[in-house]
Amino acid sequence: MVFVDDNPVECEGIRRALPMVQVIQLPGQPERYAGALQEGGLFDTLAVSAEDQKRGELYRQRAQAEDARANMSSVEDFYRDLAMEIAIVPANPASLARTAQLTQKTNQFNVTTLRYTEGEVAKRMGDASWVVATTNVKDRFGDNGIVGITMAQQAGTSLEIDTLLLSCRVIGRTVETAMLAHLCDEARRRGATSIAGRIIPTAKNVPARDLFERHGFTKVDEDPSGATRWQLDLAFATVPWPAWFKCVA
Repeated sequence: MVFVDDNPVECEGIRRALPMVQVIQLPGQPERYAGALQEGGLFDTLAVSAEDQKRGELYRQRAQAEDARANMSSVEDFYRDLAMEIAIVPANPASLARTAQLTQKTNQFNVTTLRYTEGEVAKRMGDASWVVATTNVKDRFGDNGIVGITMAQQAGTSLEIDTLLLSCRVIGRTVETAMLAHLCDEARRRGATSIAGRIIPTAKNVPARDLFERHGFTKVDEDPSGATRWQLDLAFATVPWPAWFKCVA
């Protein structure tokens, strides 16, 4: 969400009360409005994905799922009632635009908040040392589309997570657990003995900050900025797949 106003008091009020909202303070001269709106790149659209085209339908599906949650006696019952199917597959030319788009726009559940262009993602897709995967989730209310991205690079015997992000429309369904479970499987397939990842804190990614801690990773480092590094030794631990997902290719 972007708040636009020419009143500095109103803009400052929004910044303080709603730090998750982007604020653009317009200049005093109307002829400069267009330039001010373009400066931050908040309204740039490099490509229109399938998810963009059916956004209204996705919001309706999310509302239906939340209604279903309210009627369940337990969270696990809710997960099973959703009849979720998950597909975690290598990114391909058809999903490239959506993959790059999610790195550029996802702020809340994003462990590093690193931004990438389509060209940068495509280069990684062509490098065998990289795992670049998309996560698609369907439930009984419909197809949520591509909602998650993982990018990790093998460095010796460690699989290093560069990017793990999740769309807010499926937060709270343990999709992130399935994504980590997939990376554990991929690490073993490659002969890696550990998985490592970083949390780079931002003003907006609070929902992602405990990701590694609650999945059994050990904190191995913290720098003065508050960024932390975490590691999971696959000889002693793993991240199991949530039982309520049906995995499909």
